[in-house]
Amino acid sequence: MKRVNEDSRWKTIVKFPDYNFKIDYSSKLLALGSCFANEIGDYLYKMKFDICVNPTGVLFNPWSIAQILDILSNNYKFTSDDLFYNQELYCSFYHSSLFSKYSKEEFLNNNNKIIELASSQFNNSDYVILTFGTSWVYRHIETNLIVSNCHKMHPSIFKRESLDIDDIVEMYSKFAQKFSNKKFIITVSPIRHLKDGAIENSVSKAKLLISANELAKKHSNIYYLPIYELFIDELRDYRFYGADMVHPSDIAIDYVCDVFKNNLISDKCYSRMEDIDKLIQLKSHKPFFTQTESYKKLLAKIEDLEQKVKK
Repeated sequence: MKRVNEDSRWKTIVKFPDYNFKIDYSSKLLALGSCFANEIGDYLYKMKFDICVNPTGVLFNPWSIAQILDILSNNYKFTSDDLFYNQELYCSFYHSSLFSKYSKEEFLNNNNKIIELASSQFNNSDYVILTFGTSWVYRHIETNLIVSNCHKMHPSIFKRESLDIDDIVEMYSKFAQKFSNKKFIITVSPIRHLKDGAIENSVSKAKLLISANELAKKHSNIYYLPIYELFIDELRDYRFYGADMVHPSDIAIDYVCDVFKNNLISDKCYSRMEDIDKLIQLKSHKPFFTQTESYKKLLAKIEDLEQKVKK
């Protein structure tokens, strides 16, 4: 869905900052964070931008995101010491359960290859897109490690804590200073963590919003992208949410991607993006009869577009 500045009597239009940069097809990008980072990252990947998205899985809190940034910036290699056995699988507290494997060897071989590629992407990146989901974290009591994922283990082995604003600002200030050649784009996910409670979720989001805005004020290479505000004001309607009434619907995601494009992507990329979008639509066509002239013309059109978007 395209964003249109409709009559302001019927909704509040969120004004975006004038960013002093534009992403283009020569840019290298990394996206880390909540499900929302996945949505923006997947959109950019689909549009054939050079991007790596959540190489260890979804990350919900700023501490876990910072841990993965540390891992990527230091070219860290996981060892058997980072693993534990749970429900017949080898897992790590840095990874989503989707990355678990049946053996230590399989886990380390597979995930260290992913991290190697992601480390290279980060070290060469121009832009790092970070999406904070919650300021609540879970600390594994035995190891004293704040985990990225609890892997559905018993709550008694974790301690629930809330990050302080000063801690969030301090940890990302270090990245901004150390990697002054990169631009960090921070968003706060509109997805509500209602399992924490409605009040706790609001307090959590407030901490993230304050932290993100403080960082943007403090560092010239950190930028705040008001996606949270976009949902609160322009998309303040349950038709923009999925069946769970928490996650954005497909039409809302399309709306946000259009906003991202118009504010952060160079207009020199638009023509190619339009061709890619047409190509995706053509490829989604399910023919009933494959021997017809019209189908042969469709294949020829697809081939022409594929050659065009490669240039």
